[in-house]
Amino acid sequence: MAQRLKPEIRERIVRAARAVFADRGFLRAGMADIAAAAGVSVGNVYRYFVNKEELFDRAVPPEAVRQLSDLMERRVKGMSGVADVAELSADAPFYLVTAELMSFAAERRLEVVIMLGRAEGTPYAGYARQLAGDLTRWAAEYAASLAPPKQLSDLQIFLLGRIYENFITTIVRILERFTVPEEIVAAAGLFSRCHLAGLRELFNS
Repeated sequence: MAQRLKPEIRERIVRAARAVFADRGFLRAGMADIAAAAGVSVGNVYRYFVNKEELFDRAVPPEAVRQLSDLMERRVKGMSGVADVAELSADAPFYLVTAELMSFAAERRLEVVIMLGRAEGTPYAGYARQLAGDLTRWAAEYAASLAPPKQLSDLQIFLLGRIYENFITTIVRILERFTVPEEIVAAAGLFSRCHLAGLRELFNS
């Protein structure tokens, strides 16, 4: 008689896989590493998941990637037409989406680390670079929404792309360094304010 699979064991393996993928990256993570982190045998991992790819899909589901991209886009577009976000009220879309994004990053910390920093060898291998490109485009659209509109030069667009690549890298480092939600929100909030100040300087140069 086939042994019944237990949901709690499946979830323990998934949680262990997230931790191992976030620490070692998909390519360097072995099923034996995941089994050890979950406190089960390697054979037991294969009873629940056919291979590492199937386990990765469960640990970092596609909807998590879509949700992160959506939050990032809504946050940038929430600044449309506003030269200084400090002028916005606390219930403005920009601040509401920012709070939602912070909660998402804190609650799904390891998934974000994997998506943005440990995805080599997975369908999300180019996601961080793609997101940096999207953020650059959205920021240029934001600059054009100001009064008077700001048309960014090729140099400004180039630097904007590098800024967003560094922005994504720093977000990953914050999520690796801090594990307590309040600390993540505080660190990411301070970094975001510095980032916005830098963007204002770039747009006004």
